[in-house]
Amino acid sequence: MHQSSTSVKKLVMAIKQCDQGQVTVSIISASEEGSNEDLNRLEPPFTRTQIFKKILLDMIHGQWVITNLSIFCREQYKDNSTELKYIEEFQHVYGPSKAIWWYTDQCFTYKMLNRALRILDGDIIIRMGFFLCDVHRQI
Repeated sequence: MHQSSTSVKKLVMAIKQCDQGQVTVSIISASEEGSNEDLNRLEPPFTRTQIFKKILLDMIHGQWVITNLSIFCREQYKDNSTELKYIEEFQHVYGPSKAIWWYTDQCFTYKMLNRALRILDGDIIIRMGFFLCDVHRQI
């Protein structure tokens, strides 16, 4: 838990730096068309997303994150018996090597992660961070 709170604090600090214009990145050579000023700055949302991704991939996730996500998902899907069965199975058999299988099964993991990424729901993205990392590493 301590590792996660430290990482979240680092993320918040990095986002503040981005918003204050203290982070600049160049991904295009200066010889291409456009002014140097425009070429050396990325839009803050893109920069925040990259920082967020880096922090998520560097976090250490313990077994408790699966339990935590399962509890959260049970509340979200309390009226859906099919998803509740998937959640129960997920809590007992999930492992990093099965991330893509769980994602492509189009159960709660697929639905919840896609929705969170589409609307940039930070709470759910953090809760599913371990899963997102596992999918990323399997790809």
